[in-house]
Amino acid sequence: MRRLLFILLPILLLVLSLAACDNDDDDNDDSTVVADDDTGVDDDDDDDDDDDDDDDDDDDDDNDDNDDNDDNDDNDDNDDNDDVSPECPDADEDGYTDENCGGLDCNDADPAINPDAYDICGDNIDNNCDDIVDNPDDPVVELPEFILGISSGGSFTTYLPGLGMTWVRITISWKWVQAEVTDPDLTMADIEANPGLIDDFIAAIDWTSIDNYVRGLQAAGLDPIPLVGHGYSNTLPAIEGELATPDRLGTEHYLALQYRWVRALVERYDGDGYLDADNIVVKIWQTENELNQAMLTAVWGWRDPQWLDALTSAWADWDFCTTLLSTLYDAVHDADPEAITVQNLHTDVPPEISHLLFQPSWTEAATQWRDYMDLVGFDAYPNYYLAEPVMGDQIGARVTQLDEAACGKPVIAMEIGYPSGPEELGFTWDNQAQFIDDAFHSAYEAGAVGYLHFGLNSDDTHSVEITPEDIANLELVSGLYLNESWLQLMLWAAGNLDYINNHFIDVLQSVEEYWGVIYNVGPVYKPGYTTLQNIATEVYGPKE
Repeated sequence: MRRLLFILLPILLLVLSLAACDNDDDDNDDSTVVADDDTGVDDDDDDDDDDDDDDDDDDDDDNDDNDDNDDNDDNDDNDDNDDVSPECPDADEDGYTDENCGGLDCNDADPAINPDAYDICGDNIDNNCDDIVDNPDDPVVELPEFILGISSGGSFTTYLPGLGMTWVRITISWKWVQAEVTDPDLTMADIEANPGLIDDFIAAIDWTSIDNYVRGLQAAGLDPIPLVGHGYSNTLPAIEGELATPDRLGTEHYLALQYRWVRALVERYDGDGYLDADNIVVKIWQTENELNQAMLTAVWGWRDPQWLDALTSAWADWDFCTTLLSTLYDAVHDADPEAITVQNLHTDVPPEISHLLFQPSWTEAATQWRDYMDLVGFDAYPNYYLAEPVMGDQIGARVTQLDEAACGKPVIAMEIGYPSGPEELGFTWDNQAQFIDDAFHSAYEAGAVGYLHFGLNSDDTHSVEITPEDIANLELVSGLYLNESWLQLMLWAAGNLDYINNHFIDVLQSVEEYWGVIYNVGPVYKPGYTTLQNIATEVYGPKE
């Protein structure tokens, strides 16, 4: 949740990469014997090159630069698409040739239309050349009521009933089910060939502690929404003393192992009478957590591998993350076709920053992943780095954006928060209450089907010393961010790397102990608590 860190991170990475660039003509740059501008043994002017008349040259009938396995006389430098007639064009240069001459591009005049594109809602265009104009209508998602609740850890059974709301998101970690992975070579093909592996897994696991936890919440009148398939380091089991990450296991095996335990858990809580836990029924599940920013969460240490190693990890592979979300979606629905899934998209990273790291924006993620969630969830902390102005109305705006990006699929606010401190940074209890009121009503009026506040009770303390210099820098950085002055922000970061790493990050994180609407010492109920009570009365009516 360290929202501003997600903004500074790619900027810092860019600065570091630029600092590491080698611009001279030593043995590691483009003027060496393995480069392109000399006559070394591995250069382009040797016997295997394309510019001379030696025995390996390509001065053949097709007048191209090579004659290795080239299937036609298309005058190109390779034999890609050489099974297509040389007259078949790729006029829009999107990598696909015109379908009228044997290619796959259904509109060769528009580079945004091709088989790799995603369908855009309501434009009456077959964007991805699948012969379907716009996506078909989604099945209607039947929710029991407006989902109003809390999405962070806290004393749920003690305080939540007094708020007049019952929904609570909880985490059920893989390591709670399996402390150690014992069959790391499992694949989806194994499970498909022998579905009984799910039943065997259910029988082999001691579910007592998990069942008692969930049953205790339901006995208190609460409705849990379990987060499953979570890949954060503190949720994963071990394998030979190391974390069972996708890079450690291999992505194929990681997917199968996640599928198996999630499907087993959902099967036990689906209430269909087959291998069920006693007196536990759960129908809404969150699959993974802020998966659209998996790479950045790994860089910051929440996933493994961390820091720069994360940039080449599975978490940086968008295709893998897509397959993971799809696999978890299938795991839930294969166990319980009536279940509802949600993925909470991280929405505080601007599109420009995501694109800088070659990742889709959060609205693009909603478009690309809409088929792998029944509810489009999102997290937002627009005031994480700046106490004022209170920006609760941004929540409704994001609901609208996601509704459009996901073609009208229901949208739910899964994590929405405003810290009540530290006071040095300008955060106050009253501003927290104002944010909650503005955020909820903007989301509700925009058509959200649920709203979960992040923060129930908290210690309201921090250890880092916050100086006037820190406050001035925070105002500077937040101003540059709000004005989308990315170059200036990059220059500031480049000049303050040590300060950012050794102190400023701790200043930013100081808000983490202030999310609650109840101060633990006392306890003291903040104005935000009363605001949430009033919202619950507005949604559900007076308590009986």
